[in-house]
Amino acid sequence: MSPIDPRELGQDLTPQGNFEEGFRCVKCSYDLSGLPRATVCPECGTPNARPLHDKKRGTGVSRAPIAYVSHLSTTLWLAALGFFGYIFFSIVVRIATNAVTLGLEFLAICGWVGALWLVTKPKPDRFESKQLDAFDNPKWRYASIGTQSCLIVAAAIYMLTYVPQLSAVEGLLYVGYYIFDTIGILGFVAVCVQFSTLAGWMGDEDAERRFQTVAWLLAVGGLGLLITPVLSAILPIFGLLLFVFAICMLIGVVMLCLNLITLAKAANWAVQHARHKSVVSGRRAVIDQERSLDAQAKLQQRLDALPW
Repeated sequence: MSPIDPRELGQDLTPQGNFEEGFRCVKCSYDLSGLPRATVCPECGTPNARPLHDKKRGTGVSRAPIAYVSHLSTTLWLAALGFFGYIFFSIVVRIATNAVTLGLEFLAICGWVGALWLVTKPKPDRFESKQLDAFDNPKWRYASIGTQSCLIVAAAIYMLTYVPQLSAVEGLLYVGYYIFDTIGILGFVAVCVQFSTLAGWMGDEDAERRFQTVAWLLAVGGLGLLITPVLSAILPIFGLLLFVFAICMLIGVVMLCLNLITLAKAANWAVQHARHKSVVSGRRAVIDQERSLDAQAKLQQRLDALPW
């Protein structure tokens, strides 16, 4: 017997509010519009209230459409590849500066920013459609994309410093380069905040904490590298801090790249798991349908055999 539909009672059974228009059961897709959030499906009895704390891996992605999870997996891999390319070619440029390495660095940064734009697409959530976390909040997204776009500007300015015709304004170009590069590096904090929220939504609490750690490392390291030259000019002993802050930045950058790969693998796992569940449930539905048709046929045979 199916549970009683609370809407038939004509009263709200919970102060938590009701499901909005378009919400459906996670199991049978029964329309839950107007039902209390803390309820079970009137059709199949599946609990549909969102848990307050769920440590199960894939908590968020299990509620999202498989098309979005697949998009997330692909764009996370692109982001990880783009970020690794940016770091790799930035090091190569410092070792061997020429037109090829500068161009490759510029393209890698463009790839990183483009992948970041794709991966930070607001995620669908069936239960909290109006609640915006740091990942879905447009302000955080524009902060991440805007500051990382400064890295593109910095790379373009750095290439201009090697144009002989612009040697007269070389000093001004270097000032612009350091300003935009600093903004871009400090912008990694906003990026980490977004990915930390995404990791929490995906149910990976360890990755969530690691992104938070990376945010602190990059914030402290970036600000330290910014103010250390000023402090060392006042007191030379402060110049030793430059090494400490550089180590913080290095560890933060490496952890950010590894964490992006971890999230990409988790999203890929969620896609494969969802497809497996879809195939299994599809086969089960076919088997149930065949059994039902077989039972109906046998019943009809028995009815036809009765002497009326």
